[in-house]
Amino acid sequence: MNLENYVCTLEQAKKLDKLLGKRESIFYYGESEDDSPRIYQSGHFAPGKFIANAYTSQELGEEIKKLSDYWRQYTASPGKYLFLNERGFFDYSSNSEAHARAEFLIYFLKKNK
Repeated sequence: MNLENYVCTLEQAKKLDKLLGKRESIFYYGESEDDSPRIYQSGHFAPGKFIANAYTSQELGEEIKKLSDYWRQYTASPGKYLFLNERGFFDYSSNSEAHARAEFLIYFLKKNK
């Protein structure tokens, strides 16, 4: 099991922290001993500084449920995710559901500022 497949990417995490505000997450990106980013579990402190929350697919799904519009998520085909509501759709290709959910959430939050 590769943890990177179950959480958003570092770039997505930085954008989501700005758009959502700092929130508690099960995992976070922090600096390792060699200053490279690494995923840590909350409560386990990174040797370096905190970088951004590493939101899980479940946490991102809960944020999507809070959106004002009613969005449904479908897996169109392996690696293809589709988000629909009565006014439109958003699709994203990824091998990770967390990455797809993060991209959708970033798209929606930027569009509806």
